[in-house]
Amino acid sequence: MHSRKVISLSLFVLIVSASTVSLANDIFEYHGIYNRASGGAGIIMGRGGESVLLNPANLWASSASDAYVDFALLNLNYKVTTPEPGIKPGQITIPVLPLPSVGGNYKFGHLAIGSMLLPTGIGSTTKVEDFPVELDGKYQVVSVAASQKGYKAGLGLAYKIGSKLSLGVSAIYDTSETTSTINLTENDAIVTKTNAKFIRPVIGLRYVWSGVGTFALSYQAKKEIPYTISIVAFGAEPQYLERRNYRPTVYGLGLQTRRFGAMRFYGQYSYEVWVPATLFAQPPNNALASESQVEFLNTHNYVLGGRYRLASKNTLGFSYGAYSKNKGPGLLSEKREILMGGRGAQDFEALDRTHLTASYEIPGKKTDWVTYASFIRGSALNPEGESPNAGYYELRILMLGIGSVFR
Repeated sequence: MHSRKVISLSLFVLIVSASTVSLANDIFEYHGIYNRASGGAGIIMGRGGESVLLNPANLWASSASDAYVDFALLNLNYKVTTPEPGIKPGQITIPVLPLPSVGGNYKFGHLAIGSMLLPTGIGSTTKVEDFPVELDGKYQVVSVAASQKGYKAGLGLAYKIGSKLSLGVSAIYDTSETTSTINLTENDAIVTKTNAKFIRPVIGLRYVWSGVGTFALSYQAKKEIPYTISIVAFGAEPQYLERRNYRPTVYGLGLQTRRFGAMRFYGQYSYEVWVPATLFAQPPNNALASESQVEFLNTHNYVLGGRYRLASKNTLGFSYGAYSKNKGPGLLSEKREILMGGRGAQDFEALDRTHLTASYEIPGKKTDWVTYASFIRGSALNPEGESPNAGYYELRILMLGIGSVFR
């Protein structure tokens, strides 16, 4: 019985720790002033040092060298309603979470060099009480505490060809260490620790078409990410596991139109290509239970927005984004065919999401100021009996931020 608990509860604690800590601090690639202010459309709207994350060619979105500082406050609520009437809904609530980011770029001749840095955790602990988890076909409530330390750093180069075309390449280094403790009873506990480090390349293009607008293309190669897990369960000896996470191939396309009067519109589309479910490339939340493999879903995401220039030369922006889920649980046959495909809320990225964003930009001779607000909602329904993770899942995020660009 304890071995079954170890697998099920260790699986659960990785779900909670990934959701509350890692993704909360590294939320949906929302890094940098103009990426956040445009609702995540950084492939076309990014500029300066933040460009190295999604499209390094955007280092040439402006001709001046500059540095930026960005700071956002995020309020997060994640709610799970199980099909059992006797189990109250579980909630993960983070009242205030700071999301800082800094970076800059330097230009000489036709070459631009950019960099950025953001912490993804500083060791603070997130605690969750009375959260439902399924064990042996029944739900019960547990308590979880999770903390993460880590950071993400990027370095990129962009070369400008003539006055219209720029090409860029960058590398993103990501490191994290997560510790999670789950308490089943007063004396029964499981402690897990995960460590992961990886480097991921990004390639980008930016082209200004006179009379039409600006086009952007980006490409991120797939990446298998090795990581280690140590587990101490119910006072037993530690267990050490080596697993691999997986990041997909991502193709991105963006367009920002020329100005029509006071208006300028933009749109971005990205396509994530995930591999089929395997034992060797799967997210950490399924790494401990081989019978719960993962069905990766190719994902289509888009952002549509506009920018209105006021008489004061300040700019008011707005955008709408839709992001489809990219994975859920599934079982494979010997022929590697999906036998059971359930959505299952394994983490925030397994939800269908909509993003609404508004921004206000105040330009200056030496300093630009940008403020923004985003509301993010994600949800998913997994019918009872379809998979082991039946229930209704809902995520709500409110983000308020301010950033400054110094030339």
